[in-house]
Amino acid sequence: MKQRGKFAKGLRNAAQGIGVLAGGVAVFLLAMRASFPLPDQAGAADAEDLANLNSDLATRLAPQIALHPGLSGVVTLQNGADAFAARIHLARAATVSIDAQYYIWNDDLTGLRLLSELQAAA
Repeated sequence: MKQRGKFAKGLRNAAQGIGVLAGGVAVFLLAMRASFPLPDQAGAADAEDLANLNSDLATRLAPQIALHPGLSGVVTLQNGADAFAARIHLARAATVSIDAQYYIWNDDLTGLRLLSELQAAA
């Protein structure tokens, strides 16, 4: 009987510890969200804006945009080489703007190559 009592007390203490940890994580996430808000999307282009652009890429995407009004699109890439090739292709096809904030820059071959492509597109 004493073993069960100690075990139950240990479980209660563990549950309280987990609750305190979860609360701490929640407070931390809220503080981070308040400190670093998401950027304003007021000037961001939407799918309809892209469909009205006069560019090769917009022309190619127009049929898909028309089939899915009000939605965005996602293409999964199978590996890093495909992702890098897609970034190069999109940089070369860009005529209006490029959003490259997602890319982690390193002073290596791929980082310098993509930087070169972005500079050429500017």
